[in-house]
Amino acid sequence: MKVLYGMIYAPERGGSGAPIYTNHLMKGMNEHGDQAGIVFSVHHSYSPSPDLPYEVYPLFFDRPPIFDNLPQALGSIPFKEMTETQVRNYIDAFYQSFEKLTQRDSYELIHVQHGMYIGYAAALIKAKYHVPYFVSLHAMELNFLEEFPDPIFAMKAMTDADEILALSQSQKDRLLAEYTIDRIIEIDMK
Repeated sequence: MKVLYGMIYAPERGGSGAPIYTNHLMKGMNEHGDQAGIVFSVHHSYSPSPDLPYEVYPLFFDRPPIFDNLPQALGSIPFKEMTETQVRNYIDAFYQSFEKLTQRDSYELIHVQHGMYIGYAAALIKAKYHVPYFVSLHAMELNFLEEFPDPIFAMKAMTDADEILALSQSQKDRLLAEYTIDRIIEIDMK
């Protein structure tokens, strides 16, 4: 199987549990005979590690968005500080990359870390090309929802996913209770 991953930053650089988890997941896929590639946002200074066993498709930004300012994410901007134009450009970059790779390289599934804006791009690909996508959850999807400039994008990312992968059913239930239309409208009105 060919799985295309989507993530906020380069998995081989670490920084938190999600990139470490994703890096090991993609290495494991290749060890088992499957193919993995990843699309992620990163500063222009990034260069991939030469020994990665999977394909990397970096999207370069002057200010790569992230949940909060992290020193190891050079030039990063918190999602909550993004302008509408930055949000549109970010989603569009992921959408175009997902579209090109699923069509040109026949990736069969998209696996998105966190959902949010990257998941929204995956939802658009699913609607147009019928490529399914999964979202892996971590606690931050709940903690940072109110800080997102456009929570409706985040809601669509979660509600259109073919599968939500979570550490526990209670975490998944809590997320789905948070990502309701009423809650999103309430946040959006603030």
